Amino acid sequence: MWTDMTEKRQHWVTQHRFLILFISLLLFALLQPHVAGLHLIGAPALLKIFFSVILLSSLYAVSENKRFFILTSILAVPAFGFQWATYFFGYSTALNVAIYSLTSVFLMLVAGIILSYVLRDEPVTAEKIHAAICGYLFIGLIWAYLYAVIHTLQPGSFQIETADLSHFVYYSFITLSTLGYGDITPLTPQAQSLAYVEAIAGQIYLTVLVARLVGLHIAYNQLNRSSNKS
Repeated sequence: MWTDMTEKRQHWVTQHRFLILFISLLLFALLQPHVAGLHLIGAPALLKIFFSVILLSSLYAVSENKRFFILTSILAVPAFGFQWATYFFGYSTALNVAIYSLTSVFLMLVAGIILSYVLRDEPVTAEKIHAAICGYLFIGLIWAYLYAVIHTLQPGSFQIETADLSHFVYYSFITLSTLGYGDITPLTPQAQSLAYVEAIAGQIYLTVLVARLVGLHIAYNQLNRSSNKS
């Protein structure tokens, strides 16, 4: 009986990889700014744990394909190591650039894998919808790390009071959703171009994705009706 329950749990986890990733991304987005703003003794370690959970959830989400898993692992290991190195040895410009750059490339790769899964010619399931949402959230995170890279290399690229990652995550999702509150402003041409490319990418993603998912849903519904009639 215990073995059966364990197998059922493992099967559920395997079948809901993108749901797990979505939950971890959502928790990161909701909790990370609050933890960063508390300035508690254990806050830095907790932020590293959040980051680690995102990496592990992302790796598990793409673990179905061995080649993709190996490729993403190659990027995840140094990103994980550099991130925790800052906790023990402190921050430096070179280390920050390495962390932000590696993480952004890792997220780009995972987002590409997720997008290929979402656009695959298969019936639209809840897991496919979870993957589509994860892809959108990944776009926001990718640009947040790119903004952090630009600001680290060129201080003053943004009009911002506190230039930590949580503020760039906030700015990225505000830009992605085209809300544009104006409390954070890109000042240099590089930062400005990155901001409007993100806004365009977000709109294209939603347009193409919704059209694809609706098309797949209609096509497979018609196919099921035809098979039932026959």
